[in-house]
Amino acid sequence: EVNTQLQVFSMNYALRKDDRFDEVGPAGQVLWYLKRLEPEAVLVTPQRLVPAVTHTDVEPTPELAALAREIEDEWDADPAELPASDDIQVSLTFPHRRSGTLPLTPRLASLFPTAQVTERVRFTFVDGSTGERFGGWVARPGRYVVGLGEWYDRLDMPVGGLLNIRRGERADEIVITASRRRPTREWVRTAAPTTDGRLAFSMQKKQLSVNFDELMVVAVDQQSIVDDLWRKLANVPFDRLVADVFRELAKLNPQSAVHARSLYAAVNVARRCPPAPIFAELVKQPYYTHVGDAYWRFDSSQYSN
Repeated sequence: EVNTQLQVFSMNYALRKDDRFDEVGPAGQVLWYLKRLEPEAVLVTPQRLVPAVTHTDVEPTPELAALAREIEDEWDADPAELPASDDIQVSLTFPHRRSGTLPLTPRLASLFPTAQVTERVRFTFVDGSTGERFGGWVARPGRYVVGLGEWYDRLDMPVGGLLNIRRGERADEIVITASRRRPTREWVRTAAPTTDGRLAFSMQKKQLSVNFDELMVVAVDQQSIVDDLWRKLANVPFDRLVADVFRELAKLNPQSAVHARSLYAAVNVARRCPPAPIFAELVKQPYYTHVGDAYWRFDSSQYSN
C-alpha cells in the first residue's frame, strides 16, 4: 500500500548507501550498476592513459603553443582557448587505441553526458555509419571514455585515424563515426621493438580503410611486444626517450627533419605524455634546431648520451 514514489525513493536511498552499487545515470536519470560488473577500465585508469609527465616550466614558442592547442590533448588543453563545437574530430593516439578509449578533452566533455553526483556515467554509443548501438562509459577523473575496443578492432582503426563525435538524438547517446575510405596501401611510420630493447621506426606499406592524420599516423604490428617494451622503457629518463624517438623519426625523412606533431604521436607509443613536456624538450635542449614551420632537426654534435 506504500506510495510508488516513496518506494522508489527508499530503494534509491538504500542503493546509495550500499557500496556494492554505483549510480551511473546521466543528469536527470537515476540508474544503478553493480560495481563488480563494471568494466575494469571504468573503475581503474588503464596504465596506458596515466601521463608520466604533465607540466613544464619552459615556455613554448608561439608556434608550438598553437600546435599544442590544435592537438587538444586531454591533459594539456585549456578550455578557455578552445571554440565550442557540436561535431568534433579526433585524431586517435596510441594509448587510446590500445586501451579502447577516447580522450575526454574539454570540448568532448561538453558533448558527453554529465551527472551531478557520480564520476562514472553510463551512456550509449551509436555508429554514425551503421546505426549500431553499444555501451560506453564516461570516466571523468581519468579524463577518458571507455567502450570502443571491439569497435576499433572491427574497423582496424589506425593510430592517427580520424573520428567524428557528436551528440545523438537523446541525452544519453553519442554518435561516433570513423572517417572511412576505400582500402588502399600507404607508406606509414611503423613502430617495432629492437632486439636490444629500443623502440624503432621504419616506413612500411599498410592497408588502411580509415582516413588519417599524416603527421600522426603510426602502425604498430606487435602490440603485445610493444607493451613489454613500454614497461622496460618506464625507467629511461624522459629527455633521453624523446631524443631516441626523435632520431628514429629523423631517419625516415630525406631532410632528417621531424614535425613536432609526429614527435608527440611517436613518443606516446612508448610513454603517455601530453604535448607541452615534449615540446619543452625541443626548446630547452641545445641539440634540437628549428628549421621552419613546426619542423626540427637533431644536432648530434651537441648531444652526449
